[in-house]
Amino acid sequence: GTNWTSATPAAGFTASTGRVYRSSDFAIVTATRTPVEFNAEDYDADAAHDNSTNPSRATCKLAGKYHFTAFLNFAANATGYRYARWRKNGTAITGYQLFSPSNASFSSTLNFNLDVDLALNDYVEIEVYQDSGGNLSIQYMGAQDLSSSQHDSVMAWFRTGA
Repeated sequence: GTNWTSATPAAGFTASTGRVYRSSDFAIVTATRTPVEFNAEDYDADAAHDNSTNPSRATCKLAGKYHFTAFLNFAANATGYRYARWRKNGTAITGYQLFSPSNASFSSTLNFNLDVDLALNDYVEIEVYQDSGGNLSIQYMGAQDLSSSQHDSVMAWFRTGA
């Protein structure tokens, strides 16, 4: 087996980490770019997220390099496209993750990552879009075991360096 030992962070390195999620479905209006609002937190080490003020944002409290990851689950619908992309300070900074569903019985799942340099008070958020012809929700699956900290619509981050 593997022997794990704890590591001591490099001198001057401070961790910053968080994980936010949707605790209910979030409707996305057709053909409308929409920031995903996260209304619950598993953890937020330095108050980068607020559930009521700008709940779509993770705001940098400690400048450095960050890794973000997201997992979004759109409700089942076979019409149109779904996409998600990262925004920094309100401006798209990456291409988008695109999904074209082919079956009305299955949900559309998007999983994507971002490595980004952030200055103090920069913020990162996820913008989504769908064109099904009607409202379509980013889903929360309430039947999951919440103690496992696994939710269907999640954004998480951690600081990787100065």
